[in-house]
Amino acid sequence: MEHFKPIVELIKVSIEKYGLWQTIVAFILLFSVPILMWKLDVIIASIKA
Repeated sequence: MEHFKPIVELIKVSIEKYGLWQTIVAFILLFSVPILMWKLDVIIASIKA
């Protein structure tokens, strides 16, 4: 779990600075971008079909 320390610190600072909900929304957006990029070709293919 040691390599998660910087992420945990970043989350703590973000919550203190911006509040819990803004931090949650920001992290959801942050993690959804790579998933969207990864699934984009599948989504485009299903739209074209």
